[in-house]
Amino acid sequence: MLTDTINMIIKSIFLNIFSIMIFFRINNYRKVNKMKNVVILIVTICLSCVYIFFKESFDIVMATFVTYLLQIILLKVITKQKISSIVISFIISISLSCILFIFSVTLEFFIQKLFNIKHKIINVGLTLIIEFIMIYFILKMKRLKNGLAFLQKINEYIIIALIDISAFVIVLYGLIGTSYDNVIKHRFLYFIILGICMIITVQKILVMYYKQKLIDDTINQYKEELQQKNNEIKKLTDEAFKISKINHEFYNRQKSLELMVKNKLQNSNIEAGEDFNILNRIKELTSEHSEKVKEIKSLPALPLTDISEIDDMFKYMQKECDKSGIQFKLKVNGNIHFLINNIIQKSKLETLIGDHIKDAIIAINSSNNINKEILVIMGIKDNCYELCIYDTGIEFEIETLFKLGLVPTTTHKDTGGSGIGFMTTFETLKECKASLIIEEKHPMNDKDYTKAVIIRFDDKNEYKISSYRAEEIRCKTKDNRIIVL
Repeated sequence: MLTDTINMIIKSIFLNIFSIMIFFRINNYRKVNKMKNVVILIVTICLSCVYIFFKESFDIVMATFVTYLLQIILLKVITKQKISSIVISFIISISLSCILFIFSVTLEFFIQKLFNIKHKIINVGLTLIIEFIMIYFILKMKRLKNGLAFLQKINEYIIIALIDISAFVIVLYGLIGTSYDNVIKHRFLYFIILGICMIITVQKILVMYYKQKLIDDTINQYKEELQQKNNEIKKLTDEAFKISKINHEFYNRQKSLELMVKNKLQNSNIEAGEDFNILNRIKELTSEHSEKVKEIKSLPALPLTDISEIDDMFKYMQKECDKSGIQFKLKVNGNIHFLINNIIQKSKLETLIGDHIKDAIIAINSSNNINKEILVIMGIKDNCYELCIYDTGIEFEIETLFKLGLVPTTTHKDTGGSGIGFMTTFETLKECKASLIIEEKHPMNDKDYTKAVIIRFDDKNEYKISSYRAEEIRCKTKDNRIIVL
């Protein structure tokens, strides 16, 4: 009798602790310090004693109800969350703890038979150790990294279904008890079916939640893009209005100057040097008009990465392109915070961006192409992060392609670059295990990009060239350093 009571207290303490562990994880609650752990342990031991008292004095239903109610109050005091949220999460946590306990009892039953273990306390201890191991690995799952956030957002009918399944699991657990005969011989199959139903339900809800989250993120992204376009339209409208005002202001002054020139020509009495003054006035007026218009016009807003240093680098390069009359376009795909936090240092990514956009500017300025354009695409493509820079400038010389990363060299020997950029690039690529891919295509018209420099963070550290000149490049290749496609 005493052994059974000790077993019951031990099981009650640990099952309550396991339920609270699961509760904290599915709610992503991480503010548990040593003091709170001590309080939880003491209260849990007291609750186990309360459970035994009510079970012996009344019945298991009353004991279970009182114990769970007191646990919910404890979690309310600790987490300060809404009581409705606590109740839902706690019921699910208890049912998961019960399911895992039944699985643990089953596994321990086979161990008991295999090693002929007959001591009840040892059997209970092994069962609880097995359950702890199962809970540990389940809570380490990536899907539970940030808890079950969907509990706060999914349809209330699904919440009710989850609660119903969980409640049924808890009731069935109470009816079965923890006797090996009951578990193995009588209702184990029902418990397994319920457990599977609950797992499938949670999995389906997770899939639905992530799909809905993806849709919401896409909608928010579209809203942001729409807002940016509206802001750009407003800015252009304001610019057009201001330019119209300037044109109106200068119109009368131009007409006045035109009349003066006309009168002078009709009278043919232009004094020496007066024609020079007229030309100066025309130049000054033209220059003043250009400056005022230039003050109003601004560069189009670029997409943001939400990393100030990277955004500043793109803005600086946009201004550098504008100085050379080059149209600069930027596209950001997805979030790049993971890239700079786990793959490449922020400063090194800044250097890569600056070096290769600068190279593209030099290549375009060295070209006779009337279409001056640079397109930068940064983000995730085919499950890899990429920095891709397209330009309409001159191509690489074949000898230059062989020397990249070995000696300082530039796109073309006459472009005037230092050639240090690619040396730094190859060092960075080696550190990050990233690949350099140079794509070239024969432009069909002036609007086509002539080449692209792609830095792909694929953990391969390869140097590839994909070109319409592939055969010519392959014939001149002297080693296996370059993969020619």
